[in-house]
Amino acid sequence: MKAQAYLNSMFVCDNAINRLTAMIKAKDFLYSQVGFQFKFANSYAKVNGVKVNHVKFTKTDETWKVVFGRIKNVKMFGISIPQYEVVQEYNDIWENQVKAIFEQTTGFYTSL
Repeated sequence: MKAQAYLNSMFVCDNAINRLTAMIKAKDFLYSQVGFQFKFANSYAKVNGVKVNHVKFTKTDETWKVVFGRIKNVKMFGISIPQYEVVQEYNDIWENQVKAIFEQTTGFYTSL
């Protein structure tokens, strides 16, 4: 199954990429053999005091591993370098649970 089909199934819509782009400013979609990831606008909800702006989905045998993180730029010697921090990690998540976990963790709704 392709990553776009997984996204459509997880977020219960026909074209999840367009919906996520419109509703949460999702961008920089990256697909691989074992999963996919994307960035989005800073979340409204804070997880452990940190706002998340990145999510990574990794397919395990029958479930998903979902990692929420924060990408921020750190200046070092006058150069801006992106730094990644894992904020929250969920293991053994069923496909039909992903949307609820995403909305709960980020504070963004993915449907009207």
